[in-house]
Amino acid sequence: MATINTIFKQVFGEALKSRGFVKVKGRQPYLVRMVGNEILHVVAFKNVWCGEPGYKEFGIYGGVATVYRKSIDFSCGVRDNCNWLCPLKFYYTKSNPVGYDDYWKELVFFRYQKDDEESLYQRMEHARKETERIMLPVLDQVSDLDACIEFLRVYNSMSLNVPEYDENYIFGYEDDNEDDNESLLYIQTENHDDLVQKFNGMLAVTKKAIQNGKPGYRPFDIEKKFKEDWRVHTVKRRDNIYNTPELYKKTLAELERRKKANTETLRSYGIDV
Repeated sequence: MATINTIFKQVFGEALKSRGFVKVKGRQPYLVRMVGNEILHVVAFKNVWCGEPGYKEFGIYGGVATVYRKSIDFSCGVRDNCNWLCPLKFYYTKSNPVGYDDYWKELVFFRYQKDDEESLYQRMEHARKETERIMLPVLDQVSDLDACIEFLRVYNSMSLNVPEYDENYIFGYEDDNEDDNESLLYIQTENHDDLVQKFNGMLAVTKKAIQNGKPGYRPFDIEKKFKEDWRVHTVKRRDNIYNTPELYKKTLAELERRKKANTETLRSYGIDV
């Protein structure tokens, strides 16, 4: 019986090749598409535990990364990148946070019969069709760094968490300097927005979702305070770099260093950059 890695490569790899995705070198099941020389679109699968005897399950994950994060690692398992790779269900619920239905439950995991290649193949085909229908149209829209920031705000806001910008954070001296943090994109894109419009838009969607009874939200007044704190802290900490000439100069140099290092890493995975 063919392994699930082989079936994923056959089903997803062949279908997504025409969309520009390539399988990275190595054992791990990452399909990567480069947009220009800065943005990566990633699709992958992960085995998950199944409690029903005689069956196994897998999940489909996807995300966006840039060469301006601290590092990119496709040698580790998908599980180790799930802090920035979003499950397929997120693309269904977050694309329409106000009006989605319960179909997201069908997208969490895909179950197949153990030791049954035809069952696995059919479920992988179904997962591929749903990925092309639900996830890829979202990834297709992420064609520049500004669009990348917007994507991260909706699908993976943790990657844009702005810490207290100082040399310890930017140059990696602190233990909590996450490799997948993309908050320096604000500097790379020369972003000076006060983010009020973004705040109001996010708040309006949150209010409507709460009114519609969607799960996963705190009381509105708490959500409002949380989002306003996010806006104020983001602007304050971002502007600290702009207002500190020496730190701004070093930050630009660090962004260029990251781009060069990550580009070399991607080439080592067989990705044409």
